[in-house]
Amino acid sequence: MLISDLPNPPPAIIEEAPKRQETGLAAFLTYPHEDQRYLAELVEILDSLGIAVSIDKHFMTFGDVGTQIVSALTTVDLQFVMCNDATEQSDWCKREICFARDRKIQQIPVFVQSREKLDWLHLQFAHLHGIHLDGFKHSEPAKLAIRQYLLQAIERGFVT
Repeated sequence: MLISDLPNPPPAIIEEAPKRQETGLAAFLTYPHEDQRYLAELVEILDSLGIAVSIDKHFMTFGDVGTQIVSALTTVDLQFVMCNDATEQSDWCKREICFARDRKIQQIPVFVQSREKLDWLHLQFAHLHGIHLDGFKHSEPAKLAIRQYLLQAIERGFVT
């Protein structure tokens, strides 16, 4: 069964969605568990900007994983996708990306490695501007790049 085939989530799970903070925005993070580069930095920056964060390790409980992910995705405005080889190979990440796209959730790719080396992800996000972190050797410049991108996007109304 595909994640997009799942019914709407039960109300009890939706109530556990992240609380919207100052911006009124909530984000879901799609990432492969095998490669979590810059994930902590992204969470820190989203929190500092007042964007509520939904990340699987914070809301997952025992039970049907697909239903819990659908519940989280139906309560957010944004999906950040950490793009790298591991994401490209992950069926769960691909399902989350397709589900969010089909539900017209605003997607923001975060390229941890070169976009051109990621065939499937490149096709999915070719029409979107993203955050490019490939080439950064340390987390501080990456954090600055993420923060600047998000501040500009919010200011210009690209993130709504």
